[in-house]
Amino acid sequence: TQLDTFLVSNFYGEKQLGSYHIMKYIAFMPSSELIVPATSPLLAELAKARDKIEEFRYQFNLSFLVTMAVAFPLAIFLFKFDYLIVELLLGDQWLPYSQLFGYMSLLGIPIVLLHQSMRVLVVFEKTKLIFYYELIAFFGLYGTLIGIGFEDINSFTMMRVSLENIFCMVLFLGVANHVLKKQIWHLAALTIPVLLATTIATYLSSLALLPNTYLVLKIIMFGSIFFISYIALLFVFYFLFYKKTVEGRHVAYLLVNQFLAIRDYLKNN
Repeated sequence: TQLDTFLVSNFYGEKQLGSYHIMKYIAFMPSSELIVPATSPLLAELAKARDKIEEFRYQFNLSFLVTMAVAFPLAIFLFKFDYLIVELLLGDQWLPYSQLFGYMSLLGIPIVLLHQSMRVLVVFEKTKLIFYYELIAFFGLYGTLIGIGFEDINSFTMMRVSLENIFCMVLFLGVANHVLKKQIWHLAALTIPVLLATTIATYLSSLALLPNTYLVLKIIMFGSIFFISYIALLFVFYFLFYKKTVEGRHVAYLLVNQFLAIRDYLKNN
């Protein structure tokens, strides 16, 4: 998994390697420290429903919907406003490498797909398939990177991220098709509103003309426009579509219960 760092060192030198490693580390933090730990309990429910196929399918759809609803907009926001995040965390001297951070942020999406796929394969004791996938993905990814050769590190990173997304998407679709059979269309329907809401929120935030103010305030303003728009659109899609699905109603039920619990806690304290 770290072979790309050796390739960067060999192709582009130590200076580029340091920049690549730092951007990769920071870009992975939202997934490793937030998304994966937060969604692990949902994926753990899959093992409990192994012998009940309909319940397993429901848990599969639910865990994927919740995870994507968090991971996808976060990855796109970090990609869109990479220069602001990099300047805030590392300073303006790192801005020439902000595009690396933006590309690396998009790895948050395949991490979600891979994590869910691996969990399903482990539940059904298909660990050999995991081994075969790792072999194919390894040689496919690094064989392409070594074979093609890239003039600059940005092109190298873009290709590395693109291939990772493709391999993980193919694996996930194969696993989802095995689990859901003809009902895979339902999973696609659950995902489309999240994609649309993220796309519209990105467009709206990109239209914002903000005053030349402090960097932190800029990020807060752009972030507020993006995520408020995203959440508002999800509310609209809930009444238009998600309310008619079991998964959508379950997520709404969990959110309402969490809100009431927080409200009661604040009242009592």
